[in-house]
Amino acid sequence: MKVHVNYFNRVLKRHLGRTIAQIISDSVLKEAKRLLKETLWSITEIAFALGFSEPTHFSHFLKKWKVDHLSNIVGNDDLKRYFYYEKLNSRMKVDF
Repeated sequence: MKVHVNYFNRVLKRHLGRTIAQIISDSVLKEAKRLLKETLWSITEIAFALGFSEPTHFSHFLKKWKVDHLSNIVGNDDLKRYFYYEKLNSRMKVDF
């Protein structure tokens, strides 16, 4: 099916009220929240798992979509655990 991206976006916006970028971003955000709540992965590991080339891009994505602080997604105790593992992982890296 040959449909121009602009036409596709207009149709989605008209029928669903959202563009394809918003739909994809909502899906990525939903998965990010799930991974934050259900895994012991660090923020960096989650960023890479979601396809971000750098963890900072993940941070910018969260800011762009108005995600407050990560503690609003996971509890403060869980957040401390993530940052502890993040720090632990960075110390364990060995350069060859």
